Amino acid sequence: EQRNPDFAQVDHSAFYHALETGAAWTSRLRDEASKKFAEHGASQDDVQLWAKTMDEGGKDLMQGPFTRDEMDTRFGYGNWRPIPRFGVWQKGKLRGCDDARRAGHNLATRMEEALACDTSDFPIRVARQFVRKLGKVQILLGTEDIEAAYRKVPCADPNLNVVSLMDPSSGNLRFFIVPGCNFGLKAAVVAFNRVPEFMVHASRRIVASCVSHFFDDYPICEP
Repeated sequence: EQRNPDFAQVDHSAFYHALETGAAWTSRLRDEASKKFAEHGASQDDVQLWAKTMDEGGKDLMQGPFTRDEMDTRFGYGNWRPIPRFGVWQKGKLRGCDDARRAGHNLATRMEEALACDTSDFPIRVARQFVRKLGKVQILLGTEDIEAAYRKVPCADPNLNVVSLMDPSSGNLRFFIVPGCNFGLKAAVVAFNRVPEFMVHASRRIVASCVSHFFDDYPICEP
């Protein structure tokens, strides 16, 4: 664990003066979307990104789309801050990423903990102990994965996990609430990692399972 006791004494006034209010930031994103649509229309990436986001909504991984008025009604005027979504192509698939850096979320984030994941020699360490206790035995290794893992860990401040995205049919900016962690938030990986750390410790102590984890992947190794 890493701590920064001097954080409170650091002068962050320049950052807070430069950071727009939630309402002003939302208006800027709205104007950018309108200008882009008026000048160029919607690209194929825009259409695919919208479809992918809607698909997440169909799986209850997101909520929306909502209008700005609907968001103001839910959270209060200016009391929410959207994160613009953009598409990144990876292995032939378009993946939605949320630009928390541009939105200011990452700059405003402080983390007191560092990541802690097991290493790749976990199965060897487990096998060695079984061989020492039982002699020559057959060891099997399996892995389990959490689907849409980051979305399964709830966030305490959903008003700060709002995604903004242009509707390709109208050019209007629409908003989606992410109950879990956004891909793009600086703290998402560290926040999520608390869950598998707890699950591994509980599984070992309660049911004596020989399990570990690497983020959301769980290797299970035993005879």
